[in-house]
Amino acid sequence: MIIMDIKRLIEIRAQRKRRKPNFIRQDSHKLPSLKKSWRMPKGHQSKIRRGINGHRPLPAVGFGSPAKIRHFHRSGKRVKVIHCMKDMETLTPDTFVIVMSGSLGRRKRIEILKKAVEKKFTVLNEKNPAEYIKNIEDGMKRGKEEKAKKQEEKKERKKQLEKEAEKKKKEKESIEQAVSEEDKKIQDKKQMDEQLIHTE
Repeated sequence: MIIMDIKRLIEIRAQRKRRKPNFIRQDSHKLPSLKKSWRMPKGHQSKIRRGINGHRPLPAVGFGSPAKIRHFHRSGKRVKVIHCMKDMETLTPDTFVIVMSGSLGRRKRIEILKKAVEKKFTVLNEKNPAEYIKNIEDGMKRGKEEKAKKQEEKKERKKQLEKEAEKKKKEKESIEQAVSEEDKKIQDKKQMDEQLIHTE
């Protein structure tokens, strides 16, 4: 009896939605800077706010879906937003369909999707969970490989720089040695010249 009642109400909701107008923001069709999402008009002379005939209707109580089936999917199951693994423990796939929270990270999303596939849940915001899991895991694997490759390249670069630094150091030492030898020769020559002058 309850299931029949829910199905009837879902049909009524579908009929109402077909007749329901699109509530878009005032002047959003004129100004590209305004988004289409609904905002209440606040203008003093706004025809929409005043509810004048021939202008867009305001959202009202009559446009809503029946209270008994609010947060129900068109399949007749309840919709549950999943934020963590704990949220899935008490749910059953016969009575619930799940929606992945937008704030979930990749790792937790994969864990929850694996659990959903295992328990045969319908995931509303993921058409093919198995393919999504595979793509993400492949991407993560590729990322790890690239990271390892970059680290190896970094190590090789570091070694090369160390070798170049060592080479420069040796060159500098050899130049300094050559200069010091030349200085020594010049000093020796000066001493010899001084001795010759003294002897004369």
